[in-house]
Amino acid sequence: MNLKEIKAMFKDYHARPIRKTLEKWLTDNKHPEPKIILDWVAALESGEYRQGHFQLRDKYDKYCCLGVLCEAGQLVSDTSTDIVNSIGDRVYIYEGQRSSSKLPPAYAEKLQLTLDCQFTDGYESQIDKLAVLNDYDGLNFNEIAYLIKSYPHLLFTNKG
Repeated sequence: MNLKEIKAMFKDYHARPIRKTLEKWLTDNKHPEPKIILDWVAALESGEYRQGHFQLRDKYDKYCCLGVLCEAGQLVSDTSTDIVNSIGDRVYIYEGQRSSSKLPPAYAEKLQLTLDCQFTDGYESQIDKLAVLNDYDGLNFNEIAYLIKSYPHLLFTNKG
């Protein structure tokens, strides 16, 4: 799926009741953390987070879509001076893994975010694709939320 196809989908995204579809998919596939995923989508759509680029959460409190996921999952955000990166961006910690620019791998695994490239254009993983859509392709949080709700089968593994 390319960017032009993704952008074309948004013409009717307000008209489709797809939150229930995501809830059903998460339940049917026994996702271990449906509340975090639903809270993530709701947070993306809430307007409470200012969109940023290239960092999960930058020093100006702007977020990548994956930074919003860290907030929805209540990951520890450490602002102590010894581990804030050199330009002042927040560092998220999960099971000892620290990151300011990528989702900690153990957290991605906990949420069953797939590393299978079903709808990427040569990017390493779905996680990277979401960051690329946020950082380079110009999708806003509502559009990213729409993708998550519409295509959970492409974003999450089915280990249930």
